[in-house]
Amino acid sequence: EEFRAEHLTLSFEPDEVLKSVHVELFDNTRWDTHMEFSAKLMNPLGAVLGEYLSETHVRIIDDDWFPSNRFKEEIENNDFEHVREKLLTDYIYRNLSDPLIRIGTIKMILVGAFDSFFMMSKLLVHLYIL
Repeated sequence: EEFRAEHLTLSFEPDEVLKSVHVELFDNTRWDTHMEFSAKLMNPLGAVLGEYLSETHVRIIDDDWFPSNRFKEEIENNDFEHVREKLLTDYIYRNLSDPLIRIGTIKMILVGAFDSFFMMSKLLVHLYIL
């Protein structure tokens, strides 16, 4: 969970056309490209909502460092020599911690192994039988 969903009642005074709504965001240290949510106005009293103006989408760009905040200082200073392998390890760990990516990676490894086995078998057949 990255933000708190809320249902609010907004009251507009006559001639008032703008309201601000506070959305509580939860900080985490896991890098994501962005967070998105939408806000929708519904059930107006004494007003009419425009067909396309009753909903807005909000996109917040993540402030965490990729692949993790562990190397923020080194990245800011372009000091990659000392953390190159650690960055790669964090990148692999981050990808494999996601179930969908982990399953896809295992599938690709198995497909590659099967393809290599098939090619080696073909080569051996051609070499020794034909």
